[in-house]
Amino acid sequence: MIMLYITFIIFAVLMQAFFTASEMAFTTVNKIKLKHLASSGNKYALKVDNLLKEEGSYLGATLVGTNLAVIVSSVLATRIFAEYFDWKIAPVMATAVMVPLTLIFAEITPKMIARQFSTTWALKTVKPLGVFLKVFYPIIIVVNSIARFFLMPFGKRVSAWNLTFTKNDLKKMLLLGYETGEVEADEVELIHKVLDLGTKEVDMVMVPFSRVSSINVDDNVQNLKSLVSLTGFSRVPAYENDKNNIIGIINIYDILFSTEIVTKKSLKDFVREPVYVGAKDGLDIALTRLRHKKQPMGIVVDKKRRAVGVITIEDILEEIVGELEDEE
Repeated sequence: MIMLYITFIIFAVLMQAFFTASEMAFTTVNKIKLKHLASSGNKYALKVDNLLKEEGSYLGATLVGTNLAVIVSSVLATRIFAEYFDWKIAPVMATAVMVPLTLIFAEITPKMIARQFSTTWALKTVKPLGVFLKVFYPIIIVVNSIARFFLMPFGKRVSAWNLTFTKNDLKKMLLLGYETGEVEADEVELIHKVLDLGTKEVDMVMVPFSRVSSINVDDNVQNLKSLVSLTGFSRVPAYENDKNNIIGIINIYDILFSTEIVTKKSLKDFVREPVYVGAKDGLDIALTRLRHKKQPMGIVVDKKRRAVGVITIEDILEEIVGELEDEE
């Protein structure tokens, strides 16, 4: 009988290890890789994705499974020690033996392994975990309902998937991916730069107007061509009367590819409405605004709406990937 108890204890510890490892794997699974596998038709990835979307399902299943395994192993261990020691001492002896045993073999080690191979573990265990979920579904529903009841005063709901996902969370995932070898160092650096775009203000990157070549809209086309030839830039801010009164941007290609006789036309006919960007706006806001307006260049203005510089999509991209060389 003792050997049978020991066999059941070993089985219970293994089951506890399975559930704790599954909890870690589902919590730290690479969701980007998972989505890619699911979109490629991987049926196990689809099951993992669906399980994560169900409120409290995988978390409830792993917690119920873990606690059932703990109860079984503890009761049986106590029963074994009761055969050799007094009933008052048996629970203490069982605890002294089972705590380090479960910590090492059913908690720490399985979680470390599952964290290292989270995606693989999740894909391999989703089927048995799904079976357990169906068998113990009534118990899991009750557990989640009780949890929701106690969380009601805080205005929160139990959810395994619908969690707030911040930039810091993504950075932690990137660090984990780098440590496990799934993400290269240069990829981590690149994504960090993208995430940190909002921390840099436009006036840190813009070209101030003191260094910008502009043209009066009352000037002629030939002078514009000469200015473009001299500076090498295809877009030129246009002002009216005063250089601080920027009314738009002229693209030299609008003139070069015009089907009309441009020499007789005013530069005003080629002025495009400018996109204004705040000097203290984040680069992420500036990039979004320029892309939304489909304009590669924006006029930077201060709080008083005075033009203080220009910024281009290229300027912003260089903050991410480094210096870009212009085509000859």
